[in-house]
Amino acid sequence: MSNVAVSLTSNASNSEIPHSDFRISNFHWRPTREGVLWIAAALAMLLAGSFKLINLLILLGYVMVALVGINAWLARRSAYGVRIQRARGEPVFAGSEAARHVAVTNTARHNASVTVMEISETHRVEVFVPVLAPGESRNVTATFHPTRRGRYETTPMSVIAGYPFGLVNYAVAAEPADTIVVLPRLGTVDGAMLRRWLIRVGAGDNFSRRPVRRQSTQAADVRGVRAYRPGDSPRDIHWRTTAKQGELMVREYDSVEPLDLLLVVEPYAATDADRDAVEATLELAASVFWSWCHGEETPEATLVVAGMTESRTGRATEGFGRAALAMLAEAQPVSGLAPIAIETLRRRSNRCARILVSSRPDSPLATELRDKTGVPFVTVDPARPMAWYRQPDDAG
Repeated sequence: MSNVAVSLTSNASNSEIPHSDFRISNFHWRPTREGVLWIAAALAMLLAGSFKLINLLILLGYVMVALVGINAWLARRSAYGVRIQRARGEPVFAGSEAARHVAVTNTARHNASVTVMEISETHRVEVFVPVLAPGESRNVTATFHPTRRGRYETTPMSVIAGYPFGLVNYAVAAEPADTIVVLPRLGTVDGAMLRRWLIRVGAGDNFSRRPVRRQSTQAADVRGVRAYRPGDSPRDIHWRTTAKQGELMVREYDSVEPLDLLLVVEPYAATDADRDAVEATLELAASVFWSWCHGEETPEATLVVAGMTESRTGRATEGFGRAALAMLAEAQPVSGLAPIAIETLRRRSNRCARILVSSRPDSPLATELRDKTGVPFVTVDPARPMAWYRQPDDAG
């Protein structure tokens, strides 16, 4: 079997998705718009021929009706001869391009042209796969753009055939219904600036106030020099280059000590008017956590959400980041002080950035966390301007 990669795009906003279209339990026929007009013309010819006793019109009407029946039979044969296999999907980010990968195989002894369709509340995939030879297999990629976070059930992925005239479509559910997890939108986080800011404000304990760059006197560990940034250690200043350039220059090292992350999210909403602040909070938290999972090192990262009994802890890799952020896809607004697994917060290393992301400024949850864990948490909220973060709308 040959493998041919076909990439097509299907974009639709939520208002454009007809939730009643092709919701298939087993199979069904459905005439197309052209088929409806064709049948109407055939009936008109039959009626006119019968009324006027014109045999030619009657014969033509019967031929047109017969073509509809032939089309229905051939479409059913084509649909049943095609097998599809959907690849396991990962959680996707709202506002970014996502993809569905499907392997389409023709197991029949004749050519087939089919459409693969899947629909949910946040996306619609409809891909036409033309002229599949007997035994041929193609890998099809359909892209879409989810608009809001959440967990969404899809319709069964269906094979739809209208061969050869396109008058009647036959649809068969070839893959069971699936679930799409849409993560919060991502803003832009300057990871280096964020770490310097955390060092400057304390990052949760006295150890975190120390610079994370390793102090080394070996020339092989020095990558070069760069301009001084707030938060850099004075010990890293390269005085000779500073004198030549007329501005502070610091050494940059290849080796960086990893800094673990403990991120607590409080999606607080006292009224329905606070819903937008909750969404902005989840976007900020997702952006910080995802930035940590894309650093040069792979420290340990923990995500805790107020109001949820579970937490996620693991090495800060891209795969772990997507799995952990699925908690934010399903996070619901809370009111008051929601329960949090305190034991999860205590088992942290000394070199750990402890951050509370809350939808309300000066959240009392920060005081509760400090009293129960013995270390302070740095509190951030989306309403406070931060040089290291740009919201999704401003991220371009």
